Amino acid sequence: YKYVRKLKSFALCRSWPLEEQEEKVLQIISEPSCSPGLFGQKLPSSASSSGARISRILVCALQVPEAVSTGLILQQMVQLYLRRSTYSLRSVEDVYAATKASCVLVLLSKGILNDAFFARCLLACRQSAIEFVPVNDGSFQFPLPEFI
Repeated sequence: YKYVRKLKSFALCRSWPLEEQEEKVLQIISEPSCSPGLFGQKLPSSASSSGARISRILVCALQVPEAVSTGLILQQMVQLYLRRSTYSLRSVEDVYAATKASCVLVLLSKGILNDAFFARCLLACRQSAIEFVPVNDGSFQFPLPEFI
């Protein structure tokens, strides 16, 4: 127990904003003791926007912990099976930075149609002529006609 308490530790809370979580993960993998030789090199501070720039496929999800987790899993699965660079959107600016993107996987989940971030990202994708591919996470139900 005393040995473990002496080790350098990192706090990571899933309810933090996505940018803070990403910053913490980058800090963790930049730590030389994580995996010397593999993750020991320092990463650029603009890692998120550079990820968007080179990606062919984008993932847009509701910005709540459960949907973000589902979106990241979807991103990893698509990247693994299609062997295409895939990126989960964290800001509207990511859409405009993603000049090589050909489609956006829209993760439909409960409450997504009420989310302003989602609406801004879809609008930016439409303006950038990026094709939409809807993916239902199982919790999404199409709204009643009164909603529209």
